[in-house]
Amino acid sequence: MIKLVFFLLLSAFTAVCSFGQTVSNVDAYQEGKNIIITYDTDKAGSVGGVFCSTDGGRTWSKPLKQVTGDVNKQVPAGSHRIVWDVLAEREKLAGANICFKVEVNSGRFMVNGVSFEMVRVEGGTFRMGATSEQEDEADSDEKPVHGVTLSSYYIGKTEVTQALWQAVMGSNPSNFKGADLPVERVSWNDCQEFIQKLNRLTGRNFRLPTEAEWEFACRGGINSRGYKYSGSNYIDSVAWYDDNSEQKTRSVATKLPNELGIYDMSGNVWEWCSDWYGGYSSSAQTNPKGPDNGAYRVNRGGCWYYYAGSCRSSCRSNYSPSYGYFNLGLRLALTPSLDATSVRQEDAAGYDVLFNCNVPSALLFIDGVPNGTASGTRFLKTGNHSIKVTADKYEDYSGSFVVNSLSRGVNIALQKAHSAMYKPKLKTFNVKGVSFEMVEVRGGTFRMGATSEQGSDAWDSEKPVHSVTLSGFYIGKTEVTQALWKAVMGSNPSEFKGGNRPVESVSWDDCQEFIRKLNALTGQNFRLPTEAEWEFACRGGNNSRGYKYSGSNDIDSVAWYDDNSGEKTHPVATKLPNELGIYDMSGNVWEWCADWYGDYSSGAQTNPKGPYDGSNRVSRGGSWIHFAGYCRSSIRGDSLPTDRGFNLGLRLAL
Repeated sequence: MIKLVFFLLLSAFTAVCSFGQTVSNVDAYQEGKNIIITYDTDKAGSVGGVFCSTDGGRTWSKPLKQVTGDVNKQVPAGSHRIVWDVLAEREKLAGANICFKVEVNSGRFMVNGVSFEMVRVEGGTFRMGATSEQEDEADSDEKPVHGVTLSSYYIGKTEVTQALWQAVMGSNPSNFKGADLPVERVSWNDCQEFIQKLNRLTGRNFRLPTEAEWEFACRGGINSRGYKYSGSNYIDSVAWYDDNSEQKTRSVATKLPNELGIYDMSGNVWEWCSDWYGGYSSSAQTNPKGPDNGAYRVNRGGCWYYYAGSCRSSCRSNYSPSYGYFNLGLRLALTPSLDATSVRQEDAAGYDVLFNCNVPSALLFIDGVPNGTASGTRFLKTGNHSIKVTADKYEDYSGSFVVNSLSRGVNIALQKAHSAMYKPKLKTFNVKGVSFEMVEVRGGTFRMGATSEQGSDAWDSEKPVHSVTLSGFYIGKTEVTQALWKAVMGSNPSEFKGGNRPVESVSWDDCQEFIRKLNALTGQNFRLPTEAEWEFACRGGNNSRGYKYSGSNDIDSVAWYDDNSGEKTHPVATKLPNELGIYDMSGNVWEWCADWYGDYSSGAQTNPKGPYDGSNRVSRGGSWIHFAGYCRSSIRGDSLPTDRGFNLGLRLAL
């Protein structure tokens, strides 16, 4: 018999910030073939995964996958319920002292094996500048003191380390070497490139803090005790500066933290902020971002070879954005993501409900009454409502939902009617004994970009959604394999060797040379797909069922990604295909496209080919090393045409 033990768990983030969301009263019981896990939260927030331990909580499994209900989503304050299909993960119950934990989404992130933490700073109002505890050391540019109100945000628990910079950039510019030392000798411009690459790796929108955000966090936010330095009036307890540093940087988080659990906001290295440098105004401000332009960017916090006065909470400095020196580093900021489908309350009698449908022309019926197309906002009274959505050549959708203060938007993914599906033609080619197939993609019109099923994972680069009409074409049934590349090129550059694995470590320029030789051998006109062709094929073309990933809403059935890849590529066509019979358009390796990378336009387009020029080429589809959000149908990547990586490959078009 399995003995179940349940206990209260606070996440690591809650332990750091007492004002964060707290999970309590975790309990569980059996209900038929399922285990029901219940828990309470003290305030609204984002709940992450649920974990199982078979040894009383000494060790924990990876997050349970076969779970539904109040898990991996925004939840209000109150009681919540998770349903675990235990038979689908019965191996997790190999033990006699079973317990569960439910975690709030913390500020911990992982990039190429390097972890870092972000601390939530609750919004509030403070007096910015040379307040009285800064004493007579304050400079004139710290005046006048003025009121600032900020929204909530996250900020780095530590300065960016050399280990994290190396993991993102592949190099370490620092003068004082050490993985846990803060990165230095980085300019403001270097930081922007680092953040751009970090965001591509994580799917987040990291940035530099504004100067106001930096100072508010330095002072301890709403927990501030009014110290002169960040966390204390005694500088030696919280900062590395000229009197104690021995003329070098020191490992982050080796002094005491401030009131928010943040380290080294006084001393160690100066930290770049996003603002142009300029004079203060005496007026109260809300979420200020500094001047619109200027010659210098702000940096804050003092450093290892400056005197104590430069490490004060209000001290300001500035440098040219191209300047990098061994006392200049950075700390990250992050704006909390918003749920785009949240419901806005209008009054006590009802609420605005946002409807999203993957078929723009679909018709919506609410409680049996026609209500226009199935997209946009409707004001509905509180209570139960039935809905029906219909569209030509799609199966009807019927369902019900409850409108109340906790309601969310309604996302509807219509499925193609079976009679509307077609069986694509195949073309088979052979090069020096290596065969490969190309799949017919009939011409059609689709909505390209961050359509509703892509959810809150979507980036700004995937917007605006726009209509694209394409002529028919053929695309590779699989990614180009190492066997085909070697047959054409005579060599195999891949890191993970295997004839049926996708070729990788190939640049866009390498792909052009491969295609030129392939065309010479076959007499065909193979090419890379355009970005629009790639996405249309990924979505299943005219057979599309509106899935989030290529062929399914269940990523594990169609993609090799970070949770299931074992940190390597896998042979092509070993997951399920999409609606056109095409494999691995989500995951395994990123796939080069023909286009230069550029922003989308809202206008309808026919056979678009991207910008006329640019610096980076588009890649699509995610890879074995990336998390699920990077494997969505609309996700966009980009790299220099000369870049190579063991997650970069290609798929042919014709």
